[in-house]
Amino acid sequence: MLRKLLLATAATLAFAASPASAALVDFEGLPVGDNPNPLTISGATFETLGGFNFIATAGGTQSLCTSTSAASPANCSNDLSVIFDSAVSDISFTFAGNNITTVGADIGDVQIFSGATLLGVVDVIVADSDIFGTFDLVSLAGFGDVTSLLISSTDAGGVLYDDFSFTPGAAVPEPATWAMMILGFGLAGGAFRRRRPQLALA
Repeated sequence: MLRKLLLATAATLAFAASPASAALVDFEGLPVGDNPNPLTISGATFETLGGFNFIATAGGTQSLCTSTSAASPANCSNDLSVIFDSAVSDISFTFAGNNITTVGADIGDVQIFSGATLLGVVDVIVADSDIFGTFDLVSLAGFGDVTSLLISSTDAGGVLYDDFSFTPGAAVPEPATWAMMILGFGLAGGAFRRRRPQLALA
């Protein structure tokens, strides 16, 4: 009985502490052209502020254009708001289509928030001079407990965004799970006390 209680408690703890797997939003499978704005997909909501969510094809992959006009990917320079369903970490995304091709050029900013608190600002940096052939990476891996991003571009015509990767935070156990864990520890402790050897009196 004691062994079963300990195994059940250990299983509950392992479930409560199990790490979440990374999510990836790559916009594949969405119709090319205008899409809902805001657009909710795979644990995050993407909203082009003051414009339109336009799915365009670049470098053989579908990407998000924060379009300034309906039915057109000609100008993708509007700000992008990304709101996560729950707090996340290990965030990264890619961009392409920048008109400024100087390696090392700063073509935008990412504001990183936890609730209403600004955690930091990261520059969007051009990593290679190829406009559409390859996507440049923006890593926000140093930030945790992130609930939203605000991404802006200073590049003429803006950029296309793709491959948003993030890891949801560890799930908080439900109250019933906490109750089962506490009960399991209490019963295990009681069983240990009952099984203590009694000292024989001389």
